[in-house]
Amino acid sequence: MLYTFVTEYLGGTYISQVNAENSDDALAQSIGPLEKLFNTAIEIATSDKTSPISGRAGVWCATALNSSEELILMHIVQTDENTATG
Repeated sequence: MLYTFVTEYLGGTYISQVNAENSDDALAQSIGPLEKLFNTAIEIATSDKTSPISGRAGVWCATALNSSEELILMHIVQTDENTATG
């Protein structure tokens, strides 16, 4: 399954995608590339799990802190690969 991440960090918005079995695995896979992109260690603040968005199907959020304890907010959307264009 494809998951799209919309990540907010230090005033910037970053979009990435990973293939994973579920949203928690997608989150685990996304940390390494984000650490490289932001050049900082990242610690998930939500007990290494994603939190479903109430009333929405296939949408989760997660929060993390970098090594300076600055907030990283991630929105995760289960993405249908068959409808992707561009």
